Amino acid sequence: MRFSVNWRFVRNAAAICLPTACAIALGISFLVIQVPRIEKNERARVRAEYREVALNIRQDPTKFAEILEKGDLKATGKMAPGKWGYLPSDAAGQVRVWYDDGSVARYVEVPVVEEAPEGFIFTSFVIFFIFVIVLLTFFGVRFFIRYARERDEFVAATVHDLTTPLVGMRMAVGKSDDDALALVTRMISLVENLKSFLLLGGRRAAPKVEKVDVLLSCREAYAPFRDDFRDFYDGADVGISFDGESAIAVADKTLVVQVLWNLFANALKYAAPHGKVEVKIKETPSSIKVSFLDEGPGMSGRDRKKVFNRYYRARSIASSGKGGFGIGLCIAREFARSMGGDVTVSQNGKGSAFTMELPK
Repeated sequence: MRFSVNWRFVRNAAAICLPTACAIALGISFLVIQVPRIEKNERARVRAEYREVALNIRQDPTKFAEILEKGDLKATGKMAPGKWGYLPSDAAGQVRVWYDDGSVARYVEVPVVEEAPEGFIFTSFVIFFIFVIVLLTFFGVRFFIRYARERDEFVAATVHDLTTPLVGMRMAVGKSDDDALALVTRMISLVENLKSFLLLGGRRAAPKVEKVDVLLSCREAYAPFRDDFRDFYDGADVGISFDGESAIAVADKTLVVQVLWNLFANALKYAAPHGKVEVKIKETPSSIKVSFLDEGPGMSGRDRKKVFNRYYRARSIASSGKGGFGIGLCIAREFARSMGGDVTVSQNGKGSAFTMELPK
């Protein structure tokens, strides 16, 4: 069975954890990179101010007192033709800046140039950190608002998708009990599948492993839509053909019918008004393929890439006024992949071809 990653769950979990992770990363980055840089810049600023004093001594040495006992003056830097430096003074709040031209050393006492206190650096960090938290919280709130809106849309879409079997059930009640029972059973199956699809993290019961006649399942899934297709095709049915010796796949019959049901519903809504729809079942050495070929308006390459995304609807469809919220094909692919198969879409002339593939 193919391993399926619930990317929606991963994306939601990442969106929840990302603000905190980013804030921590930025905070550590500030402490490790920015704070040492600030301290380095402060030391350079203090040094530059003292150097300016030493430069004044070099330019006019006669105005400054001479150091009679030079001793071991530790130089801070070179200043041709000599060197300069500074050292603590005996007077409080003063520092002695000196310049030695190689023969005579002179000095002057100036007020201590204070570096920015650690409190200033810490305050800067706190302000920066709060700004980051506020910014990330803003994006987090936007995410949850969007998530809540999508959840509400999904509930509305579920109600919408239940409309078709309910209408069919109402019509069937007046025909025969067998038809009504079949539609009620299908509706219950749809509700159960949607309920499973909504489970936290997408965790659903494992599909049953059984032999399924895909041709019979296709005809069963078509039954609720027969009258609607006949209305479009002047009483004619959708052509369902089979190419092969056996249409038996290893899958879950309930899910297979659900996938086909969604593909028929999609074809009825978007393709049938524009032309014929054909269903071709083909046996391959390793799988059974069911292709829905239509003469509909087709899709752009961008739409084909996103058509299986939850809630996605092509712009042309969204502006057409047709109902739906873009969950049918998403559910179809999810169920097919849970059985080790897949649902894909490709171009079919001007129309589209949706293909469900299941392992044998």
